[in-house]
Formats: sequence, C-alpha cells, structure tokens
Amino acid sequence: HLSIRRQRQMCIRDRLLVVNTGSFPDVVPKLGEKNVLSWRIELQAWVYFVNARDGSIIFTYDNTQTALKRETYYTKNCRALPGTLWISEEGPVPGQPVDDIARSAHRHAGLVYDFYFSRFSLDSFDGLGRTIMSTVHSGINNGFTCDQNNAAFYPTLCLIAYGDGDGIRFGPFAQAVDVVGHELTHGVVYFAITWSDGSPRGLDYRDEPGALNESYADFFGNLIEGKDTWLVGEDCYTPPVSGDALRYMDDPAKGDQPDHYSKYISTGTQGYKVHMNSGIMNKCAYLMCEGGTHYGVTVKGIGREAAGKIWYRALKYHLQGDSTFKGARPGMLQACQELFPNDMQKYATVQNAFAAVGVGEPAPAAPYIVVEPTSIDFGTVLLGQAAERTLTVGNSGSADLVVSAIRSSNAAFSVLGDTAFQLAPGTSKALSAKFSPTAVGQQQGDLTIESNDSVKPTFTVALSGSGVGMPNIVVEPASIDFGTVLLGQAAERTL
Repeated sequence: HLSIRRQRQMCIRDRLLVVNTGSFPDVVPKLGEKNVLSWRIELQAWVYFVNARDGSIIFTYDNTQTALKRETYYTKNCRALPGTLWISEEGPVPGQPVDDIARSAHRHAGLVYDFYFSRFSLDSFDGLGRTIMSTVHSGINNGFTCDQNNAAFYPTLCLIAYGDGDGIRFGPFAQAVDVVGHELTHGVVYFAITWSDGSPRGLDYRDEPGALNESYADFFGNLIEGKDTWLVGEDCYTPPVSGDALRYMDDPAKGDQPDHYSKYISTGTQGYKVHMNSGIMNKCAYLMCEGGTHYGVTVKGIGREAAGKIWYRALKYHLQGDSTFKGARPGMLQACQELFPNDMQKYATVQNAFAAVGVGEPAPAAPYIVVEPTSIDFGTVLLGQAAERTLTVGNSGSADLVVSAIRSSNAAFSVLGDTAFQLAPGTSKALSAKFSPTAVGQQQGDLTIESNDSVKPTFTVALSGSGVGMPNIVVEPASIDFGTVLLGQAAERTL
C-alpha cells in the first residue's frame, strides 16, 4: 500500500475496479472467470491489476505506445541495397513509380508486425521498434548475378530483399504473405538469441541449428498467413501450376524433404542442408498443432496458438545459437511447463511430437483404468448385518479395457455381481462393494482389480470397517403405530 505522497513521487496512477478475469485469457486457466475487486495501477510504462483483498498480481502488461515504421525500396541491383525509397510509413514517395509488388511488400510487412506485437508484444523484429526495410525487384546476390528466384533476410543490413521470380518456377515473392512472414521471422530469430555481449546472433545458419532456423521461419510464416493449410510459398511457387507449394509442413516428403531424424541429410552445401532438413522440425510443428500418428507415435494436437506460444518462448528464453533438434526439445518442454503449468496433456504432446520425428522418447503412457473411490470406509456395522458402497470402474483410453478379476484380501469384504467384464472406451461400470464384519473391532482389506491396462494392470482399493456386537438390551418392535382410536377409548400393543 503506497501513500499518496509516495504515489506522486513515483508517477503512479491507480483506480479501483471490479475486474472480470475472463477478460485476460492468459490467466483464465489459473483463476477461471470471476469478478475480482482490483486496483488498476499504472507504474511508469507498465499496468498492473492487483487483487484488492490479498495483494496478488492478477495481470500485467507493457503500456508503452509503439508505432509501426516501414520503408520499402526499389533497385534492380542486388549489390546496391537498399536502393531508392518508394514507400515510407506516410505513404508512397511523390514522383516514384510505385507498383503492386512494392505495395504488397509494404502491406505484408505491416501484417507481420501486427502479428508479433499482438501475440508477443514484440515491437518490430528486434523488439526495439526498428524500421522494417524491404527492397523489391532486387533479387538476391548469388555471387554471379542477382537471382530473381529467391528472397532473403540480410542480418547485417536488417533488410529483406525480394526477387520477382522468373514467372515459371516462381512469381514475385513479396506477394506471398507467408514468405514475407518467413523472412521477417529470420529477423526475429536473429535478435532473439544474443552473444554474451548482447549483440544479436540467432540460430547459426548451418547444419541442425540452421535447419531449426528455417523451420521457425516456415512455422511462423504459416501462422502469420492464417490459412488452414500447411503449405509454404504456395502463392508464389510455379505460377502456371495451381495447388502445389514449395514445402509441405504436414507431409515434408511431398516436397522431397526428410520427415524423420533417421533421414537427416548430412551432405551437400549448407544452404541445401538447412532448407531440406527443416522438414523434420516442420513435421514436428504440424504434429504439435494438429496431432496424428507418425512412425508409430501418436500425438494429440494442442492447436496452432498454444504451439506457437511454446515455440516462441523456447526461442526467446531457452535456445542457444548452436541448438540442435535434440537441444530444442528440452527448451520447448521447459517453455510448455512455464506457459501451461500442470497441463500434462500439452507437455506430453511436445514430448510425442519430437519423438514422432525421431528426437527423444515419447511421453510415458498413462493408465486408462479409472477407479473411484480409491478407498472405502464402511463405518460401524453390527455383526450379522452388512453395509454396501458403490465402486466405479471406468475406461479413459481409446481401446477396450478388460477386467479379468476382482479379489479381496479379507473375507469380510466382497464385490457383488460380475467380477470380470469388458468396458468400451469412455464407458464405466458401477459395482457394489460389501462389508460383512466377521469379528468385533476394526477390520481392513484390499480389493485388487486386475485388467489388461499395460501401465497399471493391477489397481488396489483400500477397504476398512468396524464390526460391533449386538447390545444387551433388545427392544422389539422399534416403533409402534396404534392406528385410529376414538376419543374416550384406548388401544393396546405388545412391547
């Protein structure tokens, strides 16, 4: 609690509000949707929502106001970048022959900016509001000519150059949203991982780190494009042919890429290896989002949004410049745990997505037999009498569950009815557990349920109860109904 004088010294503005936590999607898994009396406190560039009753911070965000800054240039000489300015953030430069390709590059750069800022509060690809510079019509310097069949992010220039394509193998790269997203994501990757002195490094553009770099660019380019397909570069690849793509994240083999670590390509130029081997992690990303069975490993998808958050947080906080596929796995698992604490399903999805492409082991299988309750106390029961309780056996798996036997370790406890049965996935069966005390005093036992569950083939339920003898005084009956009797008369019964 801050005094008014202290607030003035720190430039704090506050307001008491009733806040519905459902308006903050990030905290709903933890707090649910409920109304909370809260202080909204502005402290320098940050806004905090603080529970007015216990002082806990409900939600916080950076309130720094940002401005998108873009510059789109033109040149036909890939050795003279950036070229002539055609479009600034204010619009086309007067007197310049701006065309549709330049407009596409400029517009699509804005879409990428909006994606990273709205999802991750990232102000431009460096996080510091750097101007997004694009050059169209330049092609890429391949050492001999300006190759028009390519696009690239130049780390030293912090600029993206786009070729126009030859009209046969490729069309204008700047007109494909996912390509622009791909290239700008290379910039995000470059600034996300730094050297020890704080200068940008990114994922080294060689071997596995380079393939991981390419996969990050493909995955986020796909997320930015926002389509339901898993195609890469379909809007600029082979203009005369419809329906094809440069790469296929859901089925890398369709684009001649490996889809499993056992098929990793270790020969060829670095440029060839990083682009080809990205298929392995592309398949991993696809499985993480959509699920499926690959090389005998079944993955349950968690959706694009959750997977994108995991990949970004791993890049930002847990990967190194030389991270391999195997090195990326613990980083993404750590990111998953931080983003979705105690969500074992999402954690297992990350494990299994990597395992499905040959990186690491799959998640340990979970038992699919569900028994409730796991312990039963029958209380006090007279000798010669019995008490019953309900016991439920369920099947949470995807295959039939066969219960072969139910055995009791103490004759005083038993199960009525079937002790061997089969349950289809998602079904359950209610059983009646019985306690018939055989002696005075506390009695204990176990019910052992045997099934074909591969993880937990035997399940034990703890049982307890107490037997008591008959009291010395015996009164019968315990209740008497005298029926209807006229006033002035009487009725008698035997007690």
